[in-house]
Amino acid sequence: MKGHIDIRVLGDDKLAKKIAKLDRVAAGKIVRPGMRAAAQMVLPYVKAAVPEKTGNLKRSIKVKADKRKWARSKATGVNIQTGTREQLGIAADDKYYYPAAVEYGHGNVPARSYLRGPMDQHREAAKLRAARVMKIRLYGVVK
Repeated sequence: MKGHIDIRVLGDDKLAKKIAKLDRVAAGKIVRPGMRAAAQMVLPYVKAAVPEKTGNLKRSIKVKADKRKWARSKATGVNIQTGTREQLGIAADDKYYYPAAVEYGHGNVPARSYLRGPMDQHREAAKLRAARVMKIRLYGVVK
C-alpha cells in the first residue's frame, strides 16, 4: 500500500525471513523501533513542507505507534499523523478537516502535499534507516 513501508521491500530477504520466524510480540520489538526511526527521520521534512498560517497543523504532527492490534498477524507500525480537531482549533460541528483539504486539495484549491511528498522523496533513506535499526535489534550489531 502506498505510504506504508513493508519490511519485505527493505531489500533484505534474510532480515525479513528471520523476523517472519518470530512470534508477534518478539517481531514487534524488532520492527516497531525500526519503523519509528524511519518515521522520525522523515518527520522534520514533513513539518518543513506544511503550509503555515497559524502553526497549529505543524505543531500537531507527531509520530505515533499504530494502536491497532491484529491477533493473527505480525503487523505492526507507526504513523505520522496530524492532531485532533480540538488540537487544531477546528470546531466540533465544522464539517471540514483542513489537514486533509491541504494534503489532497479541494474545490479549485490544488493539493499541497506535506505528507506524501516528503515520504516519497525520503522513502529510500527511511527504508535503509529502518533496516539498520531492525538489524541492530535483531543481531546486536549491523551485519
